Amino acid sequence: MVLTEAALAAIARAAALRCPGVAGTAPSGLPGEIRGLLLGEADAARGGAGIEVDLDADHLGVVVDVIVLYGAHIPGVATAVVAAVADDLAAQAGIRPRRLQVRVQGVRRGDADAEARGRIPPPASLQGPLGDDPAARKGPGGRDG
Repeated sequence: MVLTEAALAAIARAAALRCPGVAGTAPSGLPGEIRGLLLGEADAARGGAGIEVDLDADHLGVVVDVIVLYGAHIPGVATAVVAAVADDLAAQAGIRPRRLQVRVQGVRRGDADAEARGRIPPPASLQGPLGDDPAARKGPGGRDG
């Protein structure tokens, strides 16, 4: 059996994208503004490979470049990505990376769809005193009701 770097990168990317707080992967080496211009804002946030794989006879190294959602605890997101990538590579490819690094390439404001899917809670500034959404309490004409 031959495992290509592309196959390992695909496994690593899928694992990273599953993690709460990850908005997407991003190609390294490009500033965010250039990534957005070249790839489009949505593709810059979730597109591009964003995974570097270095595979030789006895060593696997993986670097995952992620964009995190605003408000997510970045160290916790990075820890989750490391665990998910290592576990998925071990389970699916039978190889555990010797070196696994997560680089945060940017932070993206979460959208309503991501918040609805539970990937990130709404910012505290949008929550009422009991944690509810004050916009949901607005009556006709935008008045509190």
